[in-house]
Amino acid sequence: MENDTMKYIKMAIAILAIMLPSILLGQTETFFIGTSAGVGGRALSMGSAYVGVADDYSATFWNPAGLTQLRRMEFFASMLNFKFINNVTFKNLDQTDKTAKTKLNSIGFAFPIPTYRGSLVFAVGYN
Repeated sequence: MENDTMKYIKMAIAILAIMLPSILLGQTETFFIGTSAGVGGRALSMGSAYVGVADDYSATFWNPAGLTQLRRMEFFASMLNFKFINNVTFKNLDQTDKTAKTKLNSIGFAFPIPTYRGSLVFAVGYN
């Protein structure tokens, strides 16, 4: 008798586990915040193929060795604006989620020091 009861309980839990997700409304995607886009408009406009050309402050993100090409001080700041619209239809129920966020993406300063041979560049930033 006790075995049969446990079987029914386990079966009820299994059915609930299968049915519960279909009962819940569709979930919106996680609104991504961060540097998933990268740093620098020039680099992003090149389809992120900036590693070999990196010759400004955004080289700190793409290729730090590119900082050696700097010949003057640079100050860099960029804003990021994400707008996300998600439309969900589930069992004849429509739901729309709109989210927008504007934030400071990165800010930095690069200071090259003149040298006779080679290069010495100090860079500091927040991304």
